[in-house]
Amino acid sequence: YDLLVPTRPVMDQAPVVIAIDDASLNELGRWPWPRSRHAIMVDLLNEAGVAAIGMAVLFGEPDLADPAGDAALAEAIARAGRVVLPVAPALLANGRMDPGLLLPAWATKAGLFPPTLGHVDVEMDLDGQVRRTYLMAGHGRADLPALALAVGQRIKTNAVSHPLPGVRAGLISSPGQSLWVRDHEVLLPRMRPLPMLSFARVLREPGQLAVVRGRAVFVGVTASGLGGELVMPLAGHQSMVSAVEFHAQGYAALMQQATLVRAPFYVSVLIALVLLSGLAWWPRTDGRQVLWASSLLGVPVLASALALHFGGWWLPPALATLVLGVGLIVWLAARFQVAGRKLMQSRQ
Repeated sequence: YDLLVPTRPVMDQAPVVIAIDDASLNELGRWPWPRSRHAIMVDLLNEAGVAAIGMAVLFGEPDLADPAGDAALAEAIARAGRVVLPVAPALLANGRMDPGLLLPAWATKAGLFPPTLGHVDVEMDLDGQVRRTYLMAGHGRADLPALALAVGQRIKTNAVSHPLPGVRAGLISSPGQSLWVRDHEVLLPRMRPLPMLSFARVLREPGQLAVVRGRAVFVGVTASGLGGELVMPLAGHQSMVSAVEFHAQGYAALMQQATLVRAPFYVSVLIALVLLSGLAWWPRTDGRQVLWASSLLGVPVLASALALHFGGWWLPPALATLVLGVGLIVWLAARFQVAGRKLMQSRQ
């Protein structure tokens, strides 16, 4: 997939990332910052005319040392009216997901009700790398949109198709279950760099926000060592990206309808059976038929590339290649057995 996946086209109104980077920490002090500082940024973005703001910073608990900061941020979010707050499943000490969410309860107490929410749950593949996202998730029932999807819905653009794309979970869900479930799985294309502004520099020079008018903005941590990095083979020249960049890239892919869908398992099985039947009908005349038959091993990869680029479907070629390889070995063994009998007849 990493080799065959297409590159997402350039987006005219690409989302902008307001990065809480190392330079911002050096200038404004250690993390976490008081929420009144985030309130100032929300007001600046609102005055700059952004289309929507996705906060990729979890504010899961009230700041008991600075309740005025909570109130200031809640009031700034209410004034902007286009802010999406993140939520995530709470992880218990035994590794299980808690039935509750890291909800911004402080926002409700401060008068911001109901806040617009988007989950920031990220699924990793078996090799520890991120290639996919789930547009919907939740406890017992997948009723929370992903942060990228929630920002797109906040803009109320027609680019977010209905029904939602992606592979359905196929599980019977119930709100009473304490299980974190995911739905609408989509694969991400290869990514291009997004425009990025430093948080501290924006506070010093608000004129830089002229580029964000009419665009979606994602605010999050990009500083090293704060645990927000994700390993992504689709990130171009860099192998690790911050979580806020991942959500911004997911938003860009959704807006361009460039997300990819994993094909059902039976499609790979069907392709394997078709190739295997083609091998059974392969000509049995003498010559270089073995070399031509072995070339069929490249057909699943070719089919995967064509399906990715022209249909937006990912057909994993491993199963078809494995079945075809085993069939080719059996076919070769039968050919050698026939050749052995002919040689024995010639000797006789």
